[in-house]
Parts: sequence; structure tokens; C-alpha cells
Amino acid sequence: MLLLTGREMAEFDQKAINEYGIPGIVLMENAALKTFYRIKEILGDVSGKKIIILVGKGNNGGDGLALARHLANAGAKIRVFLLFKDNFKGDALINFNILKKMSEKIYEGITENLNLLKISLIDADMVVDAIYGTGFRGALPPEIREVVEIVNQADAVRLAVDIPSGVDASTGQVEGVAFQADYTVTFGLPKVGQILFPGRKYCGEIYVEDISFPEKLKKEFSVRRWLIEEKLIKKIIKPVAADTHKGRQGFTLVAGGSRAYSGAPLLSARGCLASGVGGVYLAVPEELFEPLAGKVPEIILRGIPAAAGQLAAEGFFMLSELLSKVKAAVIGPGMGELTGSKEAYLNFLESCPLPLVIDADGLNNLVGYLEVLKRRTAPTVLTPHLGEMARLLGLSVNEVKVKGEEISKEFTKEYNVYLVLKSETTLIAAPTGEVWYLAGGNPLLAKAGSGDVLSGLIAGFLTQGYGPEEAAILGVYFHGRAGELALKERAVNSFFISDIFSYLNEVFREVGGNGGKKNIHMER
Repeated sequence: MLLLTGREMAEFDQKAINEYGIPGIVLMENAALKTFYRIKEILGDVSGKKIIILVGKGNNGGDGLALARHLANAGAKIRVFLLFKDNFKGDALINFNILKKMSEKIYEGITENLNLLKISLIDADMVVDAIYGTGFRGALPPEIREVVEIVNQADAVRLAVDIPSGVDASTGQVEGVAFQADYTVTFGLPKVGQILFPGRKYCGEIYVEDISFPEKLKKEFSVRRWLIEEKLIKKIIKPVAADTHKGRQGFTLVAGGSRAYSGAPLLSARGCLASGVGGVYLAVPEELFEPLAGKVPEIILRGIPAAAGQLAAEGFFMLSELLSKVKAAVIGPGMGELTGSKEAYLNFLESCPLPLVIDADGLNNLVGYLEVLKRRTAPTVLTPHLGEMARLLGLSVNEVKVKGEEISKEFTKEYNVYLVLKSETTLIAAPTGEVWYLAGGNPLLAKAGSGDVLSGLIAGFLTQGYGPEEAAILGVYFHGRAGELALKERAVNSFFISDIFSYLNEVFREVGGNGGKKNIHMER
């Protein structure tokens, strides 16, 4: 699904109106109707329900006025508070004039009606925010901020029309205060600010509603940014053929580990296996061979020459010899900060002819040596979290967080790599300029080892012949969705990352990647 900023959404709206001839009043009416239907779904029969609607002066306010009409017609006891005294214009004015003839419960100016609002909130069933739309930026004016702070303390259900007031639709930034919605009904397409934090936490449950924007316009629109959703995964994932074998599924190499971090490469190897590969070679420092032997019997373990508990220079030469047995590799989990073997490591990266996932310490050992990436000939996927990306580029974590998309697009283009920038909302960027987001925010996955599993999943999908974009999208989705399923059953505090593998099985069942359809049915 296309994912737009506030400015892009405004451009999209204008194209629908000016180029396709859809009247703005039609879009406004559709938005109001879809919101009305969602409110009925949330509250049940709205007849007799006390609903407060906070209305701004723009088109978002017009949506609120049209919504008020539908609620009134359905028997709801509405009170509409106009927060600005400026006259309405255009489509919003049309809806204001209609509503004014239908209801006397319209109160203009918030200062003189603030006490009435407070009294109304005592027994209100719902408060609807139709103050600002997706064009809002900056901080709420003091008088609006006071209203929002009061409403946020009310017991009523809170619903935002399009986006909570106070949230920047392009960045998700909130300066001070924003409307805290339980539900957000957004129109046409989701907005970037609704999936990036802190904006995401103000939106509550988000419904993306079709208001008759042409599908052709969505395909023609110049923005190449998408939200990763199940529909996309079902298009990408290929069922496993009934006559497949381990050689066709492919083998993956996982290289990493050190005296201090023996579990990380094992988790990554298990991630590869969970993706559906035929087998995994796990190459670790030789002193880890005995402790890891038999931990996962499906893994082919290889002890590699080491020095001071780390992969030694000659160890990287041995890794090169293993490449003929595999179709893709992941390097870095638990590898540690290399001392005497960094040059050998960089040479391995440059000469490796296979698709490669570089994760964790594989990234930390690249600091100052990024030019190596330009000399690689096979696809490269980097999977840094915000801190690792900041170290790679010499930036602050906050800079990377705030400008994540811009930085990622520049980086992937310059170094010809694919980037998975991990955070509460993970971003995938390709050197072509395309970007995908996964709406995450799952504290259950915020534990050591989570990224190791993800790197293994991505490498596993690369092994099975998926392109780097597809492998990254699949890996990120499967990882995130497994976390969602786990969160429904498990407590965050006591969850072990190694428990995620059982939930990955459920994700495969959801998206249809099981294969092996039964087409012979025998009666007994």
C-alpha cells in the first residue's frame, strides 16, 4: 500500500480533484460516511449516544461537520464545538450551512465555551477530533492545546478524523501535546506520520478507508514508498514445491561468534532454517565448536581458526572455501570488534561472489571502510539498528532517527546496497530509491538476539532465490508478524527471543508459503 507524507497527500488530493474531476465535496462526504460507519462499529447503535465533535476551520473540520450530520440523522446526541471563529470556506462551508439548519447544538469559539465542553465531557460516549488534518505542522496553539489536554483526560472514547491533531503527518513528530486517539480513521492511504513514533502511539487503532480515489492514480503517483502488509507478502511468497529437495532449497553460510558472544550466530542460523532453506553451515571460532555442537542438530557446524576468541585471518580464508557449498551468506552476528583480522575480513567482503547479509559486528567492523561495499559485485543487504547506522556514518542516533528515510536513500544509492534500518518502525531502502516501512512498535522484540534472527531470515530468503528487495521485505515482515502473534500470548518481560521460531511457523500458515497441496483424495 502506498504510504504518503502530509504534503504528498495534499498533492494526491489535488490530482484526484483537478485531473480526475472528482469534486472535493464528494471526497468529503465519503470521508464522513466511512467515519460514521466506523463509529457505529465501535459504539454499536449510536442512537442516544452523546458524541462531541471538535471542529477546525479547514477540510478536516468540514469532514467533522458532515460526520455530525450523519450522526444526528442516526439519533446521536451531538454537540459540535467550533474551535475557530473564522468563516468556513468551500466544501466545509456547504456542510456548515446544512448542519446549522439541522442542529442547534453548535458552539462557536472555544474560550467562551470551554466550561460547557468540560461539563459535556463528563458523560460523553465519544469525542471526535476534526480540528487539524494532514497539513498540520509544529505545535498546537495554546488555546487548542488546552482543549486537547482536557479531552485527553476524559473517559470517553476518542476518535481522530484522518490524523490526531498535533501529529505531523510527514514525520510523526509531536511538539508538546497531541490528541490521544483510541481510533484513527484515515482516508485513501496511510500517512508516514501515523507509523513513525511518537505519532504512532497517538493514533490508536488505525483504519485506512477508501473514499473513491482512483486506483489508476495510486499506480501513476510518483512516490515510491510503501507500507508492508500481508497482501504484499502473499504476492511475493512462493509455495514450496512438493518435489523439492534440500539442494534446490539451498544452503546458507552463517559466520560469526566470539568467546563473548556464542549465541548470536546460532540464532541467526536458526533464522535461516526457519525461512525454509535446505541447510545451514555455521562457521564459528574453533573454541566454540564443542559448546555449540548438537545444540541444533540440523545445523552443520564448522570450527574456524581463531585468535583470542575471534575469527583469525586464516579463518576468513577458510570461509571463502565454504562459499562453493552455499547460495548466500550472513556475516557478523557475535563476531566482536576484530583486531588482527580486520583486513582479512574486508577482503572477504569484497571478494565474496554471493548475496551477503552484513549484520551486527559485521557492520561495526566496517566503520571507516565503507568503500569496500562499492567493490562488491553481488547483492549486499545491511541490517543496522539506529546506533549501528549512526556509527557507520559518524552521526548521532537522533539524526538517524529523525532523518532515517533521507539518510537511507542517500546511503543505498552511494554504496549500491540494500538497507534494513531497524527501529520500532523498520525501514527498508533500495539503491533504486524505493522505500518500504513495517509498522512495528513491539517491545517484545526489543531484546538481544532479535536482530540475529532477522539477519538469518533475510539470508535464508536470499538463499531460496528471492531478490534482495524481496528477501528483506519477507524477512522483516515474518520477524515482525511473529512478534505480533507472540505478543498476544506472551508477557514481554519473560519472553525469550528463541521462542519466536514457533510463531514464525504460524506466519507461514497465514501467508500460504507451505506448498505441497494435497491433490489426491482417497475415501476410506
